[in-house]
Amino acid sequence: IIFADLKIMDVGEYEGNCAFDAGADIISVCAAAPDATIVGACQSARKHQKKALVDLIGVKDKAARVKEVEALGVDIICVHVGIDEQHQGKDPLEVFKAVSKVTNLPLEVAGGVNLERLTQLIPFSPEFVVVGGAITNADNPREAAKALKEKMLAG
Repeated sequence: IIFADLKIMDVGEYEGNCAFDAGADIISVCAAAPDATIVGACQSARKHQKKALVDLIGVKDKAARVKEVEALGVDIICVHVGIDEQHQGKDPLEVFKAVSKVTNLPLEVAGGVNLERLTQLIPFSPEFVVVGGAITNADNPREAAKALKEKMLAG
């Protein structure tokens, strides 16, 4: 699966078409984008028989926006709590739990995912998990990635 993490904010259909024509299977559009942009990205996904993911980074009321974007036709919700939000005290696990209560769409989780957080997330069955700093900031990125993969496979 090729995920084009574009975080589209404008011209959703055009950007989606470009990514899908280049081989992407899933594109991301920002939940903070105008509804018309999200609809365009979803139209592009349907046209190509692919998927449109909405990334919640920067959205204040994530649970409320999920219901809105769900009605626009998105396929996947990314519960993304960025580093700046984490520094302000937002707990990615708590945000994920809140969002999981308001949608039946597949969920991706991004932001603050490390081995400990992954252990806490597994019972909630996220469809996808994005890991960044826990690998890139590790003393041994290869071993960190291996440990995370083993944890995911073990469930």
